[in-house]
Amino acid sequence: MWETNDVCVAYVRSVLVALSTVAFLRLLATMKQLQPIDTGDRAPTVAATTTKTDGLMVLAYHFPIIATNVQKYDLTGNSRPYQDEGVVVYGGENVTVFEAIRKLRHSKNPTLERKSPNGTYSFMEWDMVLHYELIKNMTGGGLPEIQLPLEKSKGGLGYYDNIDIDTRRRQGELARRNGVDGFIYYTQAVSLAWDDVLHARLEDGHPAGPFAVMAVDEGRPLGNRSLAFFGNWLRKVIAHPDYIRVDGRPVVYLYVVAKFLLDGAREVSADTVRQALNLVEREAGSPLYWIGSSSSYCIGKFPKKHRPGIFKELDAWTGFAPHGDGCMKGHDPPPNGVDVYTPSYLTGWYPAPRGLAWFNSKHKAGWKGYRPKHNSCGNTPERFYQIMHQALVYERCSGNFFKGTPVEDKTGQLWNPLTLFAWNEWGEQAVLEPSLSNGFSMLDSMKRARRDASGVTCPNATRYSDLSKWAQENA
Repeated sequence: MWETNDVCVAYVRSVLVALSTVAFLRLLATMKQLQPIDTGDRAPTVAATTTKTDGLMVLAYHFPIIATNVQKYDLTGNSRPYQDEGVVVYGGENVTVFEAIRKLRHSKNPTLERKSPNGTYSFMEWDMVLHYELIKNMTGGGLPEIQLPLEKSKGGLGYYDNIDIDTRRRQGELARRNGVDGFIYYTQAVSLAWDDVLHARLEDGHPAGPFAVMAVDEGRPLGNRSLAFFGNWLRKVIAHPDYIRVDGRPVVYLYVVAKFLLDGAREVSADTVRQALNLVEREAGSPLYWIGSSSSYCIGKFPKKHRPGIFKELDAWTGFAPHGDGCMKGHDPPPNGVDVYTPSYLTGWYPAPRGLAWFNSKHKAGWKGYRPKHNSCGNTPERFYQIMHQALVYERCSGNFFKGTPVEDKTGQLWNPLTLFAWNEWGEQAVLEPSLSNGFSMLDSMKRARRDASGVTCPNATRYSDLSKWAQENA
């Protein structure tokens, strides 16, 4: 009997040891999952995902960069790689600087050329950055320094192609860890030139998180064929569970509403805009929640007599930060006649790389006559922290002054959207991604601003101007 009991005790002990070992291994696995992702020696030391306690959904505009042979863009490790009379390696060939610029201006992007006759290299982000660097070094420092991508070896993304899943996965990781919840992807309804990136995101889920699209067409009015094509394309995109909605309707942002017209429409009015949007919705198979851009540039084509009606025809409007006169453009009241408004803020803006590429392609004098605009809003991490802290506090406390647009995530939870221009507009230097000059500091500023602003108590302001002044003083 005692021998039997000893056997039982030994058996129980062995079972307990085994269970303890399993539990310990599970604990180790859980701890491993919770460890921060390694982003290189320049990554921020605090790597925890931002806790959403502010009721906001921060969405950054995302430029789908499609680039072939990205190695040719790498200018790192040499502060002055190009000289006026020098020979450079471009696209695997030894060419002069002038030949490199000519190739930039006249070569085609093979991925985009099959979709758009305007798929030139010169208007893609990396080509504009390289074009700017070539000319800056040729002119002996006459142009300011610009941000360039941080190398992969230091935790950055380098010069990338957004078709690459590893790049998109890293973009999602960097965004989530630093207070950016999701993205608004640029697309062109007239050609859908960048849709390969978005379709890759639909297939593999990266970058993870909520998203929407913005149609950024600026050319001639779209017409029936392009509108129907756009609606049919949207059908698959809006079916994704991560696509944001308002009252069940997928959200679509429009850059220049005046381009959404049917064939034969003679002017922009509430009726002609609604007819165009109806065609898109019919082809998409769903009613949509339309948000237009309300900056003076974007609504400049509206006849003044029709503006009130057009403002009512769309569901909501948003400021487009680069078109404002100040750093806090999203902080300003909406235009008269706009009832539902969502704010937009700048990560920075210096559009010379894009403007210089455009200027150099249009004028025989080339860069010699170019005078770059400069807006330093948010271009330094310190300034960006102040802007975002002020903005985040303001948006939490501004509900009494104008109606916002709560959007739904895939769980049905509601958030107030706040948009950032931009995540990766390298051609206009509106960048949150890691750069050579700022490292991870812009991302860290965003994370700290969101963390610090979530603990601020809103004031008892009774006027819009009082809240605005209070937010500025407490930034």
